[in-house]
Amino acid sequence: GLASIWLYVSLSLAPAVVVLEKQRPVEALRRSRQLVSGSWWRVLGVLVLAALLAAVAAAIISIPFGVDGGGLTALGDRTSPVLLSELAVTAAGSFVASTLTRPFTAAAVALLYVDRRMRTEDLARSLAAAAEDRDGRPRLDQRP
Repeated sequence: GLASIWLYVSLSLAPAVVVLEKQRPVEALRRSRQLVSGSWWRVLGVLVLAALLAAVAAAIISIPFGVDGGGLTALGDRTSPVLLSELAVTAAGSFVASTLTRPFTAAAVALLYVDRRMRTEDLARSLAAAAEDRDGRPRLDQRP
């Protein structure tokens, strides 16, 4: 129930921490909790919004796969037996939809991770300092 939702939100940034900070799983879970603390509701809102957008996109993508014999199999009558071909087409639609929407959800979590680091650790200043060369000029302005 509520405890699982709290846990999901608190630990949601762990995959981004593993990839971007190269942390081990236990440290990544601890780090995710640290990044989310103080902004739990905001993180929940972004995760819910990303999930809703992905669900709507997946539904739209899978609509053409649900059309079978002039009617939608999901909305058709339940008296006719379900054919193996209908199940295969529906499964293909689900596969295509998830293949196209999962990267969006992962990107949303990665952006949320960067946002939390920017807000809590002044990541922007660290990135700007790392981009400067020895003369103090930003590398981004130099032309090859």
